[in-house]
Amino acid sequence: MAEGKGPAVNDYLIRGILKAFNVRFVLAGTTRLVQDAVIAHDTDPAAAQIFSDALTAAALLAPLLTGEERYTIRWEYPGTAGVLLADVNAAADVRGLPSNPHLMAEGDRADKEKLFGDGDGMIAVTKSVAGKVLNTGQTRAPLAQPSADIAFFLSLSDQVESEMVTVTRFNADPANPVHTAGGMLLQAMPDCDLERFEVMRRKLGQPAVKELLLNNCSPLETRLRRILAELLAPDSLEEADVNYEFGPEPGFRCSCSEEKMRQAMLVLGMDDLKQLFTERDSVAVCCNFCRRKYTFTQKDFFST
Repeated sequence: MAEGKGPAVNDYLIRGILKAFNVRFVLAGTTRLVQDAVIAHDTDPAAAQIFSDALTAAALLAPLLTGEERYTIRWEYPGTAGVLLADVNAAADVRGLPSNPHLMAEGDRADKEKLFGDGDGMIAVTKSVAGKVLNTGQTRAPLAQPSADIAFFLSLSDQVESEMVTVTRFNADPANPVHTAGGMLLQAMPDCDLERFEVMRRKLGQPAVKELLLNNCSPLETRLRRILAELLAPDSLEEADVNYEFGPEPGFRCSCSEEKMRQAMLVLGMDDLKQLFTERDSVAVCCNFCRRKYTFTQKDFFST
């Protein structure tokens, strides 16, 4: 996909709690994030749908982090979708990598069983800070959808009942492929009424809520109130005692740099680097996550 003008809306992150019911929620708009990612990785429509779901799921986890903490998520499915990677920090910097950005052969259709395979996948989540692993967990991924499988992981591994839904609407325009993307996370906090949470969980996946998530025309806080009202009915927002705040704007932002790539090349050893630059004037190195290219010459490694 060619680089385009980009969406006209800003991405957003809202975190809050329904205090009367002890339910935490995160609402995210990820249109620009997803657009930048699918263009960078030149994904076909099937891969773009799955990649969008994984990236939005990662963005929804940002409010669960503090300081320099980071989540790294690895999904592995037995179908053609294969492995997906995504990571996110507390600033909602999200980056990701699909192992197969081209899932549709010419004339092929996006068959879910073919994409995700027969049988469960696996999901592994690592929490780290400044490169030091704090904890890691792994569960099966039985739901054949990255966002649903990360909610399954949180419910099982972290023992916090969770539900997550993402939405994406695409344009028929390779230069501007994403019309709208976003999602929502619900989590049952201690002393939550689990029967009530189960009702909200079911409503989150209904078409009415998904359409509200896709509606980027109304003011953001109006949209939030409409979504919550749909989830809470017949109870009112006033009864739920809603408290929320805006978080950092999520974005497809990579932590790579010229110096990091130079250090990576030094792993080759000075002798191999000298040999490499006798064979060519420059060497281009591409970041797997954001596809940014860095070009180095002999002067970047040797003074003479």
